[in-house]
Amino acid sequence: MPRPDIQLPPRRVGLNLTLSLIFENFFTLFGSFFFGFGMIFVWAFGLNADLSGLQFAGRVETCPGVAVNWDRTGFSESSDDTSDGRQVFFTDYAFFDAEGNRRTGRSYATGTFIEQGREMTVEYPAGRPEYSRIRGMRRKAFGPFVLFVFIFPAVGLYMIWHGLKQGLKQARLLKIAEPAEARIIACDGTSVYVNERQVQRYVFAFKPFGSREEFRAEFRTHLTDHLGDEPTELVLFDSADPGIAVPVDGLSAPVKFCTDGSVRCAKLWRGWAGPALFTVCFVPHGVYLLWRFFFLEQP
Repeated sequence: MPRPDIQLPPRRVGLNLTLSLIFENFFTLFGSFFFGFGMIFVWAFGLNADLSGLQFAGRVETCPGVAVNWDRTGFSESSDDTSDGRQVFFTDYAFFDAEGNRRTGRSYATGTFIEQGREMTVEYPAGRPEYSRIRGMRRKAFGPFVLFVFIFPAVGLYMIWHGLKQGLKQARLLKIAEPAEARIIACDGTSVYVNERQVQRYVFAFKPFGSREEFRAEFRTHLTDHLGDEPTELVLFDSADPGIAVPVDGLSAPVKFCTDGSVRCAKLWRGWAGPALFTVCFVPHGVYLLWRFFFLEQP
């Protein structure tokens, strides 16, 4: 029988509780940090990956060019920045295309450069002299191998997606779900660990109030401190699909059921730190994206 302090749906879910469920669960918090930190490496390395090999796979035209400047880029392919052998250098050059137009460009190489005034061979895809490079060098500071840095924000986005989905599901259940007393009939560990804590798989069995039919639902969490500490656990289940259920003690935020039918966060300060971290991890990268591609003058 449902506990007397739980009002029947629909319930009003407080804003800070909704925000806490969505943005302050482990997956959204850690995913936001992972995305924000990973994007730093994307800007620094991923967008400096040379993919020009695709354009130079076809017919290539060549012409003589002359070096006009060179310098270190500040990048290195070694942790020892004092080793010139692993420093990435750039060489600025000029050449005349097949139409007689003077063009300039910049190429990169690791551990080598071409001194000012020396001649070299410039190559470009047939008919595209604006897309040139010095033969044997790159158009960007690094080779394609640095593209692996995109893995970090991709993992972060996946975790954020999972966390948002989980939080929205819990917020929806708090609003529309029916309460019931459930028994834990199975509990076993999974191969997943979160913060060095093993994720447990719980199987609950419950009967909706006034029904003889028993339903079962599965719930996974690494926050197990308050699960199984009582003979029964209070669960909220979707009456349209009783297989969708969540134990109240397994929610991502502490809840308080009020007599007026509303549901609020038990801690008033919750619900704001998560959105703040989410904003800090996304907005600066959005601003940098606009600046880099729309306002920064490309060389």
